[in-house]
Amino acid sequence: MATSRQIFAISPDAQEDFLQDIQHAIELGSLSPALPKSLYPSFVVAQAWDSALARYLWLAGFFVNIGLLAWVSLMAPSLGQVSLGFLPSGAARPPSPGLALILLPVVSILFYLAGWGIGLMLYRHEDRRPMAHILWASGLISSLLFLLAVLFIVITPA
Repeated sequence: MATSRQIFAISPDAQEDFLQDIQHAIELGSLSPALPKSLYPSFVVAQAWDSALARYLWLAGFFVNIGLLAWVSLMAPSLGQVSLGFLPSGAARPPSPGLALILLPVVSILFYLAGWGIGLMLYRHEDRRPMAHILWASGLISSLLFLLAVLFIVITPA
């Protein structure tokens, strides 16, 4: 306790007994039981897998990315040169080897996996589950945009 001029402290007579009593009370634990909560990531994955929307978004994104990777892997060696982007003037960049096109599926997969992991972290909390679904849906849309980008690059002459 303190006043504007002095500070007062109350000390017990038997300081050792007081410290032992405090230690004993601390070791007894809480008076109300704690609610059980799982910290295992597999539990969150299984819980999210039970949601039909999450399962659809995961599988659709997975198959789009695997299909994109397979398509580009089979097609890239037969491509001569491809233009990957535009210059500030709006003209196409100088052509690159066709194997450079493999970067697009790899980047798409990395984005998808990052979104999947962050979505799982959001899904753990009941009030953040809609944000996880939005994140997984945006990962699917992003993968589809990468697919369209590859299609555009392939059909556009270098």
